[in-house]
Amino acid sequence: MNRYTRYLSLLAIVIAIPITFSYILESIYPYSYSAIDPPNRFSRPSREHILGTDELGRDVLIRVVRGLRNTLLVSSISTILALSISFLATVISVDRYLLRMAIDPFFQMLYAFPTAVLSMILVIIYGPGPHVIIVAQMLTLLPMFYRNLRTCAMDIVVKPYIEMVKVLGVGTLYIGFRYIAPALFNEMVTLFTYGLADAIMIEASLSFLGLGYSPPEPSLGTMIYS
Repeated sequence: MNRYTRYLSLLAIVIAIPITFSYILESIYPYSYSAIDPPNRFSRPSREHILGTDELGRDVLIRVVRGLRNTLLVSSISTILALSISFLATVISVDRYLLRMAIDPFFQMLYAFPTAVLSMILVIIYGPGPHVIIVAQMLTLLPMFYRNLRTCAMDIVVKPYIEMVKVLGVGTLYIGFRYIAPALFNEMVTLFTYGLADAIMIEASLSFLGLGYSPPEPSLGTMIYS
């Protein structure tokens, strides 16, 4: 097992453990995240309700667990999508000036759209839901990922060993995927960890504004709002 596989396995485990734990806990926990019990609303922590209940009498613990799972799922998906698109755009355009000049304006244009405004446009078109959060997170992370990967790739493409490979007549795509892509791996791991945290903040903000998950489905943002 090489170091790339070890890093990817570690990231997968870090994400899978809390998601798996939430599914197991939800299957054995005696209360449902959506079960309403008005007489017991705002109850204090007890043996029956470890973290108490909310304004509708719903168990807070199971809602927090399910909300964290929902937030982690959409944030992981959007971060992986944004990183994959940025990586492919970087590799195929790093040594192609005209293609890079055609791609760069698209990523620069994304900076002109604040996340909240972009999400409102998506809600008007498609309605609120996790799909809106995923797209908004992805489009917000894309420019940052692309610019970081492009900067690293531009430093790599001028290395002497890359110039020697070019002299042999090797194609630019082969150079990109064979030599530049592995050199970007460490940067991609760093960007993923940073981007995942940023995506979680974006999800919490959008759900707080009512642009993400709809009640009674919980998430970090809806839990903070309630």
